[in-house]
Parts: sequence; C-alpha cells; structure tokens
Amino acid sequence: MSAARHASRQEMIQYDEALEGKLFATLNPVQANPEFVTSLKTRLTSSPAVTMERREDLAAVVVIGSGLFAGVFLTWLVFFVRYLLGRRRTA
Repeated sequence: MSAARHASRQEMIQYDEALEGKLFATLNPVQANPEFVTSLKTRLTSSPAVTMERREDLAAVVVIGSGLFAGVFLTWLVFFVRYLLGRRRTA
C-alpha cells in the first residue's frame, strides 16, 4: 500500500508541476516599476504627518447658537401666548 501512495504522490506532484507550467505559459508575469515599488514601500512604512487645524473664527458657532436660541425662544413665546389667551377665555 505504501508503494501505491508513493506512486499517487508522484503523480500528483507531476500534475501540479504540469499545471504550474501551463499557468506560467498562459499568464504573462508583470514586472512592477521599481520606482513605484520604492515609493509605495515608503508610503506604507512611514507614518503620515497629520496636523490639526483650529478655527480661529467663531462665526459658525455664533450662527448655530443664535439659530438654536431663536428657535427655542420662538417656541416658548408661541406656547406662552397660547397659554395667556387660554386663560383669558376661561376667566
């Protein structure tokens, strides 16, 4: 049985080598541009410089804050007027 396994392994190895040869003949190997490979290696291995920018102007914060305040104030004003008008009718 050991001889049969050995023969089977030899056949598989030959089949694999034949398949590998066919693939190598069919597929055209591509040689990468060395400059690109070097550039890619540098970009992948070095950490990028990250800088955080701070906004010096607070215009966006002021506009958003004013809008929120105005919305809350107008909503409160509408409810307050409705409350006063409701009390007048019942009194």
